[in-house]
Amino acid sequence: MFASVRERAANSGTRSEHMDEFRRFRAKQPGYKGTMEVATEDGRTMLVGLWETPEHAQAAGAKLEPEARRLNGPQWSGPPPRDRPG
Repeated sequence: MFASVRERAANSGTRSEHMDEFRRFRAKQPGYKGTMEVATEDGRTMLVGLWETPEHAQAAGAKLEPEARRLNGPQWSGPPPRDRPG
C-alpha cells in the first residue's frame, strides 16, 4: 500500500459537481484503493490517496494533476507534497 498526501486550500470555490467528476475519474485509475478527506478547522482539506504501489500513484498523478486543475482550478496550495510509503 502507498499513500499520497495533498492539501486543498480553504475556500477554493470548487463546485461540488466538479469534485464529483474528479472523484469518479480518480477512482478509475489503475491501483487506486481509496481516499480519505479530512477538513481542518480553517477550511482546508487534507486528502490521503491510497494506491497499490508507488508506481500506480506516480502514473495516476500524471493523469490526475491536469484533470484536477481543469475541473477545480487553482485550489491546491503550492506544489504537490512528497508522497509517503504506506
